Amino acid sequence: MKPHRRLPAQRIQAAWLLLALALAGSAAAQNNTVYRCAKGVYANSPCPGGEVIDAADPRSAEQVRQARDAAQGDRALARQLAAERRAEEAAAARRPPPVAGIALPTPPAAKPPAPAKLPKKRRAARHKPPTPPIYVGPAAAATR
Repeated sequence: MKPHRRLPAQRIQAAWLLLALALAGSAAAQNNTVYRCAKGVYANSPCPGGEVIDAADPRSAEQVRQARDAAQGDRALARQLAAERRAEEAAAARRPPPVAGIALPTPPAAKPPAPAKLPKKRRAARHKPPTPPIYVGPAAAATR
């Protein structure tokens, strides 16, 4: 199996640049006219019985800037949380695996003192089973 050949960084950057330019060009060429054709159906081309809707952004430049700043802060927070999650997952991977589906507790910092050893149990003495009684019949008992 051949290893995958990686593209040089310049080719990747050029591809991203071309993609960004293509998207920017298509966005500029779009018609901002929107038509409401039916209940809950919108289109960018006229339709029978459709009415033109104003699709311009009603927000002020300050509101747009605030929204952009808030989104940038959210992205930074998401990157931070993702880094913390990856660090926690790496730490969990270094821990021993759980036994029979039960997670093991993390080991304590210092080991507690060992409990005092109990004396060994003595084995029970082996004894012989009792001898069964001997039956003495009535005739033998009268002669005695």
